Formats: sequence, structure tokens, C-alpha cells
Amino acid sequence: MALQFTFILNITFSAVLSGARLSVSGNRFLFKGEHVFLSGGNLPWINYGYDYGNNQWAGVKGRVEDQLRMLRDAGGNSLRLWIHIQGESSPLFDQGGYVIGTDSQGTFLSDFKDMLNLARSYDILVIPTLWNAAVDQDTHNRLDGLIVDPAKLTSYIRVVLIPLVRELNSEPCYDTFMLILSGAGWAGGKYSYRDMLRSGVFAAFSLLELLGKLDFHDFHSYSFEGSFDSMAAFVHNCSDYGSTRPVVVGEFWRQQGGHRSTNQLFAYVYRHGYSGAWSWDLVHNGPDQRAGIAYISNYTGNGNIHINF
Repeated sequence: MALQFTFILNITFSAVLSGARLSVSGNRFLFKGEHVFLSGGNLPWINYGYDYGNNQWAGVKGRVEDQLRMLRDAGGNSLRLWIHIQGESSPLFDQGGYVIGTDSQGTFLSDFKDMLNLARSYDILVIPTLWNAAVDQDTHNRLDGLIVDPAKLTSYIRVVLIPLVRELNSEPCYDTFMLILSGAGWAGGKYSYRDMLRSGVFAAFSLLELLGKLDFHDFHSYSFEGSFDSMAAFVHNCSDYGSTRPVVVGEFWRQQGGHRSTNQLFAYVYRHGYSGAWSWDLVHNGPDQRAGIAYISNYTGNGNIHINF
């Protein structure tokens, strides 16, 4: 696909540390009452599906901290990363595909909280994405069960998601929770629209938490054979979409950037009214991505980029 629109359900927690965490006002992000632009990249994973829980965090923490430090030094303020991905390591499932725990060794919550504390020390906002439905690489079809079976989905919500949200609710660098990532796997026809809407909107969760809401839109924009299609973020102003909420361009890179440099792509997103830019990706394309982040780090007119907790 030349363009992927990923409309993602997010939950914000503005009741604590009022004014010291990210919030939404109309189509803008605010931090400490000031208009901010989210600039950074995707730090999707160090080990695909094996970064959190089961005492795995200790083995990747140093590499994550290196990425946080380099992102801060480049002038970035936020990153997007994945948690369970396809359920290979966490959460803990029984043989029937129901979730019965966060992970087998019980370190998932403390691992994730430690990562957030680390990010806060570098003034970096974290936007976690729970799942990856863009590929079909899981060996146990665990994520598949959560998408197609409402009862299995409810087991995850009750056993993992609600405790996770409650545990991290006071973390100021944890401001949104991207509850489902839909991508090429879904576009390829593996799941029906009904399945993705049910898992993406988390209807069962809304019965338990009436404050759940859609806070912003996340677009992914890649060119095809050197050109963006007519709906792509990089051929429009943000206002063209008529959104009343912030719009972030959450994935893009120079390799499919319509013959534009990374600097030009970051500048376009900022100058055309979008609310954030997260390039792909900091692990494998870090120097190029950080150059683009640094290029716009002192831009003004569409929100501050420098934040301080």
C-alpha cells in the first residue's frame, strides 16, 4: 500500500500531574499548557516480541537507553514502541488461547515501568503499541485468537490491560496507549473489518472504562515506485483531512519518501499542520532519522518541540 491510514484507539490519563503530561485540545497536543509537536521515531523493538517480561528487559535496557540518549541529543521528544507484538513472549496464555497472566515470570509490569522511568530521565514521551497485526509471523496464533474471539480478548483486557493501565497511570511520560496497530497483514485479507473494529475499538473494554476515547489519528505514508498516492500525508496539508483531532504521521522513511530526503520529510510534516512525526526506524536507520529530527528541532510556528518533565 502506498498509504496506510492507521486509526488507533488511545487512552490518555490527564487526572494526575495536571499540566505536566500530554493532553489534547482540539487538533493540538499540549504539554504543560503549551502547544507541542511530537518529534521522534519508531523504536519498534530490540528483540522482536522479547523485550518485556520474563526478565528480558535487563538484557536490552542498555541498548534502549542508548537510543533514548541519542534521540534526546538530536532534539527529539517522543518515540513509538511495541509491547506484546504477536504474543510470543507476553502475555501468558493457557492452552486454549485465553490470557491467564502478564508473563510466566511475573516481571512484565516492573520491566515496562522501569522503561518509562528511563524515558522520563531523558525527557522522552513514550507511545506504546500493544500488538502488530501487519505480519503473520507468530507460531502459536495467539494474537489471532484475541482478534477473532471476543471472550479471549476480554481475558486479555481483564488480566493484563486493566492492571497495566492502573499500574502506569501516574507515569507522566506514558501519555497514550496505542491499542492496536493495523497494517499490511490486515489489508491482505487475513481479518475481516468486523474483527479489526472489534479488537481495535475494544468494545468489551468500553463497558468497563467509559473514559476510553479516540484522542488522535496516526497516518502511515510511504511512496510507491517513487510517488505518493493522492491521499498521502505528503501531498496534503493536515487541514485537508478535516480532522478535529491531532494527526501524527507515525511511519515514513526516505527509502519510500517520494524522492525526498529525511530532512525534507520531517520539515513537510511540521510545516503542513500535522501534530507529530515518527520516522521508521531508529534501530536500523538511526543516523538518517536522527538527522531529520535534528533538522526541525528548533522549528517554531506549529508547536514547541523541546519539552522538560
